[in-house]
Formats: sequence, structure tokens, C-alpha cells
Amino acid sequence: MLEAGFVMEESGVSKHTPQRLGDLLLDSNLIDEIQLRVALQEQANTSERLGSALVHLGFIDEAVLAAFLSKQAELPCVNIQGLHIPSEILELIPKEIAIKNAVIPVRLSGITLYVAMSDPFDHDTLELIADVTGMEIMPLIAPEFRLKKSLERFYGDEHEEDRPEAVSVELSSLAQELEKDTLDNMSARIDALAGKIDLLTATLEEIKIVLTLK
Repeated sequence: MLEAGFVMEESGVSKHTPQRLGDLLLDSNLIDEIQLRVALQEQANTSERLGSALVHLGFIDEAVLAAFLSKQAELPCVNIQGLHIPSEILELIPKEIAIKNAVIPVRLSGITLYVAMSDPFDHDTLELIADVTGMEIMPLIAPEFRLKKSLERFYGDEHEEDRPEAVSVELSSLAQELEKDTLDNMSARIDALAGKIDLLTATLEEIKIVLTLK
């Protein structure tokens, strides 16, 4: 059955809360309970999505998360960085809306617009795009970091990213981000490990107390 405004089975349209996504990842052994608790705290501090928090903390690879969401939603992933998208397709979604909601129109087939996004369960964004374009929307899943870099590339002023100097600046920026991301990941992993050690220590202390009482 088709939802008005966008193409997706009714059973697949749902607002996944952070805990729900966390439960799914736990059940699939992609993260553990300590990582989930740390990510939920990070989400509370930054207001970002749980998936984004997990990726930024280094608890899950964004490509793995995208593949997981693809399987859950029964929707394909798209390599957004490898696509050439004509300007007439990009113009179907206003620049401000595309950037604010992290969506990129990829292809038009009849009245169906294929849109790359990181969260296929974002019902509000799907409805917004359908209202703005007057088309049926088919979401495609793209890893968030690559999606954001592609938004800069596709919606830059007059595609300024194609100029050699802009490419050089972007590569330098990417290298810095990767270096910072690596350091952040190391710090997050150390914090998570410390949490596991504390939990293990507490458990051992409880065992000692029980043995003493016996």
C-alpha cells in the first residue's frame, strides 16, 4: 500500500525512537549495552541522532549502520559520492531544505523522486519533501558523513567545488576532519573501556561479598 506523498510500505513507515534503534543494534550484536548508554548520553548532550552519536563515538562504522538501516527498512543504499546528479534534479528540492534536512534528490522517474538520506524512518522529512515537490518520494540510504560532504559539493555556489583550489581546500579539510575523528574515536573508545573496567570491578566486588557471606 502506498502512503500519500511518498513510496514506502505502511509497515515500514514508523518513527524509530533512539531506544528502539538501540534495541535493534543490541539484538544484532552491533553494539553493547555500555556503548548504547554512552551514545544516549552523547545524544542528550548534542541533540544529534543516536546513529550519528554511535558513529562519532567510534562504536559503529557508518557504512555498517547504513547497511543495517537498509536491511531494516528494506531499502537500497546509494553511493552518493560516486554520483553525478544533473542540476535540474538538484533544483527539485530547494537548497535550504536540502541542507537543513540532509537530503539529496538523486533521480526522477515519472512522478517518483528518489532521495538520498541517512534516516529512512524520518517521516516528517519525507512528508515535507513530498509537499514541496508534489511528487512521490522513494528514500535511498546514504552514510551520514558522505551525505553531508556531498551536500557541500552539490549545493555549493555555482558548483565551486569543481575548481582546483576548492578541491585542494576540501581535501585539506577532509584530512583534518579524519585526524580529529581518529583522535575523538580513540578518546571515546578509552572512555568506553574504562566504563567496562569499572563495571567489571564492581561485579568482582559483589562476587567477593557473596563469597564472604557464604
